Amino acid sequence: MKPVVIRNLRTVTSLGLFVLSLAVCLYTILPLERQKLVIPVNWTGSATSTQEAANQYLVVDLPVEMRVGEAVDLALQIRNSEPAGTDPQETRGQVFQLEAPETGENRVAEARLEISGLDFAPHSILSTPLQPGQDVTFRWKIRSSYAGQYAGKLWLFLNDYSAGTHTTQENPVLARQIQIQSRTVLGQPVPYVRWACLVGGLAAILLGWPVVWARFRRKAAPLP
Repeated sequence: MKPVVIRNLRTVTSLGLFVLSLAVCLYTILPLERQKLVIPVNWTGSATSTQEAANQYLVVDLPVEMRVGEAVDLALQIRNSEPAGTDPQETRGQVFQLEAPETGENRVAEARLEISGLDFAPHSILSTPLQPGQDVTFRWKIRSSYAGQYAGKLWLFLNDYSAGTHTTQENPVLARQIQIQSRTVLGQPVPYVRWACLVGGLAAILLGWPVVWARFRRKAAPLP
């Protein structure tokens, strides 16, 4: 085979391999579908009669789809104002009514994620005291090892603790059913595909570099 044909073949092969590796790599980082649920919360009772107390929101931000082997966030927020840019389609259901804590009681927010088949952290119940005017965020990292549909439930409790009687009253606020679809990329977990793209890109550079260098030397060579 003539040297010119070999050089052209190497050029086409290296360029095609590089473009293919780049296209697949970009495909693996495209954003997937997520869902945001915004639930208004109304406090009732004499202890919270201000407008500020009546304007709290529960915000659930969760993935609808995820890639096998890739960690994604699932978040639950208690906000004192409506999230900016909230789409009216994201607010579902009726306003939630909850009694305000009595004098001498402290309210503690507790969140728990239950979903089988997925790796997630933290596994323990997340809890934090509620302070007036302060937003609270609970966040989990979830990861799948296999493709499939995963179902679970997200819990939120606003518990009232009485320092005088040392008793706790549990107030279940949210028991949200969640479903997440996990998919492979080209039949493989996404980390393997990304490594394959990196190797393919490096192979394309190594394959095409001698051709590029030879052309550069020919152009740079002085005329006889």
